[in-house]
Amino acid sequence: MSKMDRTGSMLQVTKHKEKQFYAAITDIPRQIIANQSIEGVDAVTGATVTSRAIVNATAKALAGGNR
Repeated sequence: MSKMDRTGSMLQVTKHKEKQFYAAITDIPRQIIANQSIEGVDAVTGATVTSRAIVNATAKALAGGNR
């Protein structure tokens, strides 16, 4: 789960259950914030699926979720 502000900027990852993919869970949101975009975000080696899931969830949240 992630916490976002009113503008849609990700503030922090609030909950996760994956221990071995911690780098993706922390690094991907940092890249998204630094880029102010999901474009050009690099997947974490060994955690490609987790990395893509974070990027896709962020894209969905920014698009308004399940409207």
